[in-house]
Amino acid sequence: MRPESCFALFSALILAATAHGQAPKRDYRADMRAFVAAISLKAKAQTPGFLVVPQGGLELLTEDAEPDGKLAAAYLGAIDGVGQEEVFYGFENVDDRKTPRPESEAFLKLLDVAKKAGKGVLVTDYATKRPLVDDAYARNKAAGLVGFVADRRGLDRIPRYPAKPPGVNTADVRSFADVKNFLYLIDGGRFETLANYLGAMARTDHDLLIIDPFSGDWAPTAADIDRLKRKPGGGRRLVLCYLSIGEAEDYRPYWKPAWTKAPPPFLGPENPDWKGNFSVRYWDSAWRSIILDGPGSPLGRILAAGFDGVYLDKVDEYGWFEDHPE
Repeated sequence: MRPESCFALFSALILAATAHGQAPKRDYRADMRAFVAAISLKAKAQTPGFLVVPQGGLELLTEDAEPDGKLAAAYLGAIDGVGQEEVFYGFENVDDRKTPRPESEAFLKLLDVAKKAGKGVLVTDYATKRPLVDDAYARNKAAGLVGFVADRRGLDRIPRYPAKPPGVNTADVRSFADVKNFLYLIDGGRFETLANYLGAMARTDHDLLIIDPFSGDWAPTAADIDRLKRKPGGGRRLVLCYLSIGEAEDYRPYWKPAWTKAPPPFLGPENPDWKGNFSVRYWDSAWRSIILDGPGSPLGRILAAGFDGVYLDKVDEYGWFEDHPE
């Protein structure tokens, strides 16, 4: 299904509900699907082939959140892949902690829905001990998934082990079908400067990079990102930009100091696990405008820099609102 059809379908559902004279009960999952579809529609209209990859929120793939449920066709039509953390290690934000078998199997069943729908799958586990790192990569490979094992929860450095990415190669990577490995490193603070951060990324041999070069006053150019698209061995690779859409972050250019004392209606409470990150009512038009509209918006800057796609985080924020309804 084309992205514009996806968004039109969501709009029609809302209009049909309100036509009966009363506002429908909010469906937080449908709201997130619609938001992702809007991002996809705008990005692909400007850059055909642009990749949209939500992290988490695997329940959105089917209408009832069950792996054998009816496919959420519009949502699947809007995305190109999915990402999921802690499938095998790092359960509940504890590095090296093995994910219990029932939870791991639940992830795998939903990831299989994405695979069967022709979507790419990226799995990030968290482990510091070499036997666990090896086991995580082996389990991902056995399941037919592309895995990355981070040795720091903050995703702020290139893991020291293994020395080379599993499946390292010099072949061109132009789609998810070509990806054999990836690197997920979105906190460049330890590198001190944008040039150091991008230089370190450029020297890696990974097929796909997920980076975040827009923190603070950093502003990469299209030439910067174009250089990242070539592996040291000469092959083309994919470069995705991280973007949180379910939380607002106080270190982003869009953040206004006045929000600390007078928060806008869309801003919710601070995430107790991540200082400076605040839940947002992602269905609010003001928040969506911040993310989507204008060349200075996060999406606008990502597109202007020439990224191959976007990696959307906090897509599962609907779960918080289901537990804390309006």
